[in-house]
Amino acid sequence: MRRFGSVEELCASEGTELGWSGWFTITQEDVDRFGELTGSDDWIHTDPRRAADGPFGRAIAQGDLVLALLPRMTHEIYHVDGVALRLAYGSDRVRMPSVVPVGERIRACVKVLGSTQGPAGYRITVGTEVWVEGADRPSVVADVVHLLRPVQPAARTESADPAAAPGAATSVEAGVRASALAGEVTS
Repeated sequence: MRRFGSVEELCASEGTELGWSGWFTITQEDVDRFGELTGSDDWIHTDPRRAADGPFGRAIAQGDLVLALLPRMTHEIYHVDGVALRLAYGSDRVRMPSVVPVGERIRACVKVLGSTQGPAGYRITVGTEVWVEGADRPSVVADVVHLLRPVQPAARTESADPAAAPGAATSVEAGVRASALAGEVTS
């Protein structure tokens, strides 16, 4: 896993491939549960016997299921310290050039494409590809945008003696408050 000390450090890695996730096996149970939850329960996904006679020779995962697994896979690839809030902002581009057959293993690769800073934080765009083991092209290609809001630095006093500035928090107290705020924002 690649670890960044700050959001700014991640932004500076634009154009860099961050690495690959571990392998994840798509099971029929995963496909069935996703189909039940979302209503995407077409026979090509949820009826392995009928799908065996279909165009792919077996059941395939829903494309949206593979997209929904992107956070799981990308969290294995990189981590950014000092983030109070991380949200999915959207996708600029999503393509599904090949299917993911049930029972196959997939993994993701991530590359930082760009970043912009705004009042709500940093929008980071990462190019993500999901590959089926042994395939000659990716199953999913997506430019995913995340919104990252850094933790605000703790206020520091000029004096090491908290009594010297009445009402001023020590850096430890301010850090505890910042950590508590981060916990409230992300929970």
